[in-house]
Amino acid sequence: MVWDCIKESHRLLSQLAEEVKDLDYRDYTKDAKRTFFKINITRNGDKRIDLFNKQLITFTKCINQVANAVKKAML
Repeated sequence: MVWDCIKESHRLLSQLAEEVKDLDYRDYTKDAKRTFFKINITRNGDKRIDLFNKQLITFTKCINQVANAVKKAML
């Protein structure tokens, strides 16, 4: 699930923040969890698609954040 990937990326960022000084990152888990539950309770297919697309955008932001943090850690 996309929600699990977002949650895991946040966990990894938290660990990396302990090792890398001055690592700023945004916590997307609250919004992603809310969207995850809305996807599960929504019956309208079109609204579910919109919510899923929103979740994918959030996931992309998380992945980019992790990639940037790893690059910063390697410097």
